[in-house]
Amino acid sequence: MKYLLALVTLVSSECYADTNDTLLHDTAHVGGTYVITHISEVVCTKVTSDKHKVACTVTGMILANAVNVAYKANEHFPSDTNRSIGAGLVGSSLAGIVINW
Repeated sequence: MKYLLALVTLVSSECYADTNDTLLHDTAHVGGTYVITHISEVVCTKVTSDKHKVACTVTGMILANAVNVAYKANEHFPSDTNRSIGAGLVGSSLAGIVINW
């Protein structure tokens, strides 16, 4: 499953990446938001004793994308901001699907 997830992420990033640096940058945003979403969901479900798994997943997705936007805001919103936010949404959505599958 994780190899399929990695393949889908890389292939979808390759479709709109124009250089290897762009692909690497987008993959970092996908991976970063995936990890933040997953970790915050795990912590949240441990704290709430597995009672609110979907709510914890949504909270993790919001947190991950807020961190992603804050990172771009810290860079003063460069020209790749929309693409990076899109990659972040892909990463957190993939995490949500994997977590609740």
